[in-house]
Amino acid sequence: DGGDPSASDVLNFSGGGAAITVNLATESVTETGFASVSTSGVETVNIAAATAALTVNGTADDDTITYHPTGATAGTFSKDGQNAVYNFTSVGTTATAGAFTINGSGDAADRVILVGTNNFDVITINSPARTAILQNAAGTDLKQVTLGATVEILSAQALLGNDTIIVIPAPALGAGLQIDVDGGLPGASDTLVI
Repeated sequence: DGGDPSASDVLNFSGGGAAITVNLATESVTETGFASVSTSGVETVNIAAATAALTVNGTADDDTITYHPTGATAGTFSKDGQNAVYNFTSVGTTATAGAFTINGSGDAADRVILVGTNNFDVITINSPARTAILQNAAGTDLKQVTLGATVEILSAQALLGNDTIIVIPAPALGAGLQIDVDGGLPGASDTLVI
């Protein structure tokens, strides 16, 4: 337990190569084969995954989880209503090899917000595969996120720049994956391709 003050505690979690799970309900991080490490009261959690997969499991409530990809194998995420920010590195070996997965819960309105950069981005949302990936202005693919079946909504926020958002739609089966996009500023320079 990080305790007080409430904005200064850091946990560095170094994986050994087995799959890692962040449980937002219990506020813990676990590598397969090892005991859980509590993150309660910790404001910054740094996870070095050693090329392993990383899975985030939500709570029993309607979660909103915000994800900022920062590199081909790196990113940052946080859950609304919780104080912790999770930074990860070395998840897989490329943007698409080694899964970064976010799961919701049993509730019907779990949302993932994918946040772009303040430059020219290409965001590709593949509804049938339930994946989203961002390519930055340098042409680098940043870490792809896979959405578990319990995530109902994906919001893409492209921020500044002349952005392109590509949506590959899925057949209308059941509730499906709801997608909303916000091209950000300036207001006449973004492209949506479906």
